[in-house]
Amino acid sequence: MTGLPYRSYVRGSAFVPVIPVLRHQHQNIRLKCLSQGARCCTTSPTPSPSNATANPSPLIKQRNSRPPPPERGNKLLVVGLGNPGPRFDNTRHNVGFTLLDQYAARHSASKFRRESSVQGDVARFHLHDRSVMLLKPSTFMNASGRAVRAALKYIDAPVAALLVVTDDISLDLGDIRLRAKGSAGGHNGLKSIQQCVGGMNYARLRIGVGSPSRGAEDWADFVLGSFSRSEKQVLDKVEWDVMEAIDYWVDEASIEKVQTQIALAKQRRRNHC
Repeated sequence: MTGLPYRSYVRGSAFVPVIPVLRHQHQNIRLKCLSQGARCCTTSPTPSPSNATANPSPLIKQRNSRPPPPERGNKLLVVGLGNPGPRFDNTRHNVGFTLLDQYAARHSASKFRRESSVQGDVARFHLHDRSVMLLKPSTFMNASGRAVRAALKYIDAPVAALLVVTDDISLDLGDIRLRAKGSAGGHNGLKSIQQCVGGMNYARLRIGVGSPSRGAEDWADFVLGSFSRSEKQVLDKVEWDVMEAIDYWVDEASIEKVQTQIALAKQRRRNHC
């Protein structure tokens, strides 16, 4: 106790001691004093940056578990689109696979394992009362819908419980956009999902990978090509925002609120540039 700040508050004829408060490095301490009865102080430190990547977003941690909306339920499916095999690792078309690997590591999810019943590699974790399956289809991009349909059936969840993370050549490199529904926009993976689940009413988180500088005939080669070092650096800067966007979607049914959080994150990036 030596050398630590110590105070006592007088209530009537008795002293009510307050436990000393340590101020840790990298933590902001907020004190709340009760206005009635014996005064006491409590600390509420914010998470240290050193362990930020290992935990869900601050917004998720501040909320108590909320009941899921009836149309979505508490069994969720997050799908990253890509092509299986080392040949396609780190290509633009596989950004969904890459980010889903990082998201699984963020939540200390189970290791991805091949499950033939859902035609893909699967990892699982829980966030509050949500049971989340992460899926990387092994069907190749153009048949992604078969794996998605099988996974939804396996966990007995509606299409409203689906989020697809995918690349998008119509967005600037590193830009991210969440939509509650929409057309496939020429993306063969999204086309397959639309056909297999029977509509466009599923959420998709699109990650901008840029577009080819030459004509449309180069699009296939472009998306199957690898990121340059400078492009990878751009994506690394938005990785945290993507992770938080998925967290927000898992916890919050309102797409509009999640979109607001993404916009705020984008503004913070601009302010720090």
